[in-house]
Amino acid sequence: MDSFIRNTEPRIIAILLASILIMTLLASYLYVFKNPIKSLKSNQQTLKLLSAEVEREIPLGKQIEDLEQQAYKIKRLVNASGQQLPQNQMIAYVIGQLDLIAVQHKVQLTSVMPGMATKIFMFEELPFNIEMKGSYFDLYNFLKDVDVELAPIVIKSFSLIADGETTNRRMNAVIVSYLSEKGEL
Repeated sequence: MDSFIRNTEPRIIAILLASILIMTLLASYLYVFKNPIKSLKSNQQTLKLLSAEVEREIPLGKQIEDLEQQAYKIKRLVNASGQQLPQNQMIAYVIGQLDLIAVQHKVQLTSVMPGMATKIFMFEELPFNIEMKGSYFDLYNFLKDVDVELAPIVIKSFSLIADGETTNRRMNAVIVSYLSEKGEL
């Protein structure tokens, strides 16, 4: 080793030592410091976000409620696209959607009968007479989703009857879609 150092130029030894120093610094950054620095930056961003939320003084529950309401409004706008259909296609659309919602809530649709459209002011009222069976809570959730998924369809009336000795109920409901004279809401 001593002969190598004596026979080598000082400039090459300096380059070799500098290279070893640079490689050591690079390896220590990659293997020791990189992840903690990344974690520190992430934690600082989280702290800044949480500090901003504390300064706004809006409870998290209220923020969640506001976001759910916004999502509900957007969902109603998207689902209202079915209201753009002509009357004959509207009937098929509503029946199909009722069937999908019934399957989701384990409700058995006994019958869905579209009624005769009647004119009310500048709208056509298109009723649907629905008979269904299911548990009380399944029927409730079914009607709730019908109101959301098929908006702006309105639940005009309903009746609930015990179905014998089981926990199931029979429900008769009338839902109504209001279409403008041009066939759109």
